[in-house]
Amino acid sequence: MGQPGPSGAPGAQGPAGIVTIASLSAQATSVSGGSLVFTWAAPPATVLIASGQQITGSAVAVLGTPAGVATQVGTGLCHQSSNGPIVNFTGPDYTIVSSISAPTSFPVAATVANLPAGEYKIGFCVRNVSPTALTANGYVSGWVMVTN
Repeated sequence: MGQPGPSGAPGAQGPAGIVTIASLSAQATSVSGGSLVFTWAAPPATVLIASGQQITGSAVAVLGTPAGVATQVGTGLCHQSSNGPIVNFTGPDYTIVSSISAPTSFPVAATVANLPAGEYKIGFCVRNVSPTALTANGYVSGWVMVTN
């Protein structure tokens, strides 16, 4: 083996880490009961991603039922492309809240990668399988970030 050659020229600067940050800040809407699919708890943010980028976010929502009626829901951060289904960032590994009988804060945080390039709605989502609607709701507050 011979001696190593001289160092090469430095490479081009790679893409910046953070591409965009969007706010999640709105009054939570009423969430109907008896649903096996996720729905938005409040209006989502819209972000544009390129191939190879990922989306990370964190949010908290105040959700509750009227008059202390208990219900069971799944919560998380979700994405939706075009008019496709609302999909949880973590797939089937979302948080299940066993009983909501008064307005309570529910935090969520997650990252999703390997989505096709395009425009996405991103926000706090709820899967309310119980028959009781969530109507004693406060605000959703948080952020989502697109990174390279």
